[in-house]
Amino acid sequence: MKFIQYFVLMCLLSATLNLQPSLAQNKNYLLINLTSYTTPESRKAIDYAKAEVTRGRPVVIFLQDKSVLAASKTYASQFKEQQQNLNELMRKGAMVLICPHCMKLYGVTESDLLAGIQIAEESDQS
Repeated sequence: MKFIQYFVLMCLLSATLNLQPSLAQNKNYLLINLTSYTTPESRKAIDYAKAEVTRGRPVVIFLQDKSVLAASKTYASQFKEQQQNLNELMRKGAMVLICPHCMKLYGVTESDLLAGIQIAEESDQS
């Protein structure tokens, strides 16, 4: 379990460090780390992200653990609202990153992802 936590932390750190140059220069971006996409808390986080991206604040959403299922076209009927939210956020300029380890864990393939979602780079450390 510690390995998975360490790996996820390294993925998040790697994703943060490899942000687009415009985000890296703006130290006031919002990073949302979702581990689920079905809780009231996750809905509040997405609503907050929508409000902030509308105000022009750079937003990065990192999908990990079970939230990766919401990025998969295979689960479109189950996560219709969530996929609409992700697509809306990306259209407005938000960056959505997904954990490659979690994708493997839940059987989500790159070809199955919603357009625009980027796979976070894996750390060279294991």
